[in-house]
Parts: sequence; C-alpha cells; structure tokens
Amino acid sequence: MHCKYIILVAIGFCLTALVSAQEFQTFTYYSNDSISLDLDLLLPEHPSTEKVPLAIYVHGGGFSQGDKGGGHELARYLAGRGIACASITYTLYMEDKSFGCDGILSEKIRAIQIAAGQLWQATAFMIEQANLFHLDTSKIF
Repeated sequence: MHCKYIILVAIGFCLTALVSAQEFQTFTYYSNDSISLDLDLLLPEHPSTEKVPLAIYVHGGGFSQGDKGGGHELARYLAGRGIACASITYTLYMEDKSFGCDGILSEKIRAIQIAAGQLWQATAFMIEQANLFHLDTSKIF
C-alpha cells in the first residue's frame, strides 16, 4: 500500500515540476517619461513547426485594481494547448474613483479609452515581435 502512495506522490511531484517549468518572460511593451507597461508572455512548451496563435489577456478589476498575474493560470492552460498568451498591465485610471452607478460617466469612458489604447500598444508590440516568438499574426485574440 505504501509503495503505491509513494509512486503517486512521485508522479504528482513530476507533473508539478513540469507545469512550473513553464516560465513567463516579461517585456516592456510601452514606456515614456511617466509610465512603463509590461506584459508576461508564456509560449507553448513544445515548439511547433507552424506559427502559433496568441491570446492577449486583459485582467478585470473595474480599471482600478488587479494585475497581469491574474492571467497566469489561463496562460498556462493555453500554452499547454499550443497557444501563446500575453497577460498585460495597463493604467488603472479608476484607482480611487468609482466605476459603479455613482461614478462619473466621462471618467469611466476615459478609463476604457486608456485601457483600449494600451491594449492596442501591446498588440502592436506582439505583432512586431511575431517572428521572434513564432506567432501567427492572423490568429491574435
């Protein structure tokens, strides 16, 4: 009985080591005098001869909280299925402001505009790096 248990623990340890072996690479996709925006990229562990699709993850949080780490679990799942994933940071414009019904509409619109613009900057960065990471630019979502 103990031998079976030891084998199961050993198998579990090996599977955990394989999952944690997938390392995120962090890149700055945009910077200026006042901000620096990063993304964490996880590529499929087993390279394909074909270019791979890319998912870009934008974390939730009402434009006031959260971070790129929120996309790591999804990135691991996708990478295990042959899809690269970039989880991005973006400006949390609504920090210390309300995004609820009592919030100011123009502030909410501004937060969405900023995040959408930064998502486009992250997308443009990944398109520029597509050959380096073997990405299929017709399959970015």
